Amino acid sequence: MCIRDRGTGQLVISSSQPSQVSWESKHYQNSVFTRCLIESLKSKGDATTLGEAFSNMKDKVQQEVLTERGVLQTPVLKSRWKGNDLRLAAPPVTPRPGLAENP
Repeated sequence: MCIRDRGTGQLVISSSQPSQVSWESKHYQNSVFTRCLIESLKSKGDATTLGEAFSNMKDKVQQEVLTERGVLQTPVLKSRWKGNDLRLAAPPVTPRPGLAENP
């Protein structure tokens, strides 16, 4: 099946609402949003849908930022997608030296 047979449209995910700050973590490198999104996309391997990953990540970002900073950061998903649930699946590649994953 061709990719075009699976759906059409656009989907945008942003790290916070326009009136909010997107925070870096106090405990690890990168933003809270980036870390939570990557973890959520990995949660079920190639069976993870983008909608599931976003829902899971949104709650984690809100909770972590509220706990660490005492403010809200609410990720936003805007979609005009029509078709099957999106899945971001790609065969793993060999990481470059120095980019080993944290267990």
